Amino acid sequence: MENNYQNPKDTVVLIKGQLMNNPKRSISRLFTKLRGYQRLSNYGDLYILFLIVSAFTELKMKLERNQLLYAYNKSAELKDNSKNTKEADIDQLLKPYKSTEIQYSHRQKTTANGKVDQFSINNYSQNVYA
Repeated sequence: MENNYQNPKDTVVLIKGQLMNNPKRSISRLFTKLRGYQRLSNYGDLYILFLIVSAFTELKMKLERNQLLYAYNKSAELKDNSKNTKEADIDQLLKPYKSTEIQYSHRQKTTANGKVDQFSINNYSQNVYA
């Protein structure tokens, strides 16, 4: 069965596969490669960058602002934007990435027999209970 990269989830799976094969791959090279795929031709460049950020977020890989800005400037569609527009776009792209960074503080509540009753991880925006 052939993958349908018109579906964003399938595209993120493709990007994650590329990143897992080569974790040190540059964002701009990955962007250029994805831009060349005929199946992704209906996606805008900003949306492709968003999908790359989504894949980095899901894999919990380090993503640097400068690398993303470099890839942004590689785009023929986006490079002529003003500096303020570029900064705003990069901030919007990085917003989901920054909100999923987990602080490594956690709390455990144990019962009398030593089993963990409640475990929570403090996130920037909310607590997650398991």
